[in-house]
Amino acid sequence: MRAVGSHASDVPLHHTTARAFRHVFEGPFFRRLMLLGIQCIPANIQRFSMPLWAALFYLLLPQARRAVLCNLDVIAGQKTGLHRHMRGVRLFVHYAQMISDTYRCYLGAPLHVEVSSCGRTEEVLKLLCERGGILATGHIGMWQVGPLLHGWDDLPPFFLARAEEPTPHIQKWEEQFRQKMRTIYTSASPFSALSLVRVLRERCVVGMQIDRVPSGHSVPVQICGRTAHFPEGPALLARLTQAPLLPSFFVIDDATGQRTLLHHVGSPIFVAETNDRRKDIAEATQRLATEYEK
Repeated sequence: MRAVGSHASDVPLHHTTARAFRHVFEGPFFRRLMLLGIQCIPANIQRFSMPLWAALFYLLLPQARRAVLCNLDVIAGQKTGLHRHMRGVRLFVHYAQMISDTYRCYLGAPLHVEVSSCGRTEEVLKLLCERGGILATGHIGMWQVGPLLHGWDDLPPFFLARAEEPTPHIQKWEEQFRQKMRTIYTSASPFSALSLVRVLRERCVVGMQIDRVPSGHSVPVQICGRTAHFPEGPALLARLTQAPLLPSFFVIDDATGQRTLLHHVGSPIFVAETNDRRKDIAEATQRLATEYEK
């Protein structure tokens, strides 16, 4: 989410929608360089050196740095001076580690992360097996490696809904790693929504993001004491297909020194089907935002 702090130069949050941040280091050359490091440098050395890389990019990407600091001010309270920047660097460290872990998974390497679950009950698994559903997640924690984790084998076929990359070169680069996953690119064609409806009606499971509005209609929600805009797509698809929405977030906890991946699964959300479609979608989207806020 493009959250905004209290600085005078910031744009009010309720006038914005979430957007992807692009920078000069996202091209194929830098991605190849990163992949070379992931392949050649031992995982423990990668993790040890992550603060160095994070601090470097914290300095080189001032626009991303400002956005991160403003987000943290909204979510975790105002900080000033060195404490504010230390918190920002720590987020960059976590993000860099997530990127490294993601590509290690793409390459078939073990994660070396203990995985635990909160809310993933037998009833939830049974519901997904019988009806399919939408696993609604956000850009938080290790969302990218969710489909690659063990334990999904007992579910119906899993599809990942995602937007295409900003350039053909990056799209081609990423596709080589996504061959293991069934992917429906929502920005590739106006008919992509029909593909999502089809697989949901076939009782499959679809993973979708809830915190970015690349195009189409958005829904205003309350989150962290502010008004933001989330996409209406997940709730709209759930209403059309009567598939349950299942909040699903993969959160890293390393407070004890042992990295743990907590899979937080919220209660299923069934979108109402009344005469007021807009209200039905807004209520379900707000419930998703409230789960995300936690």
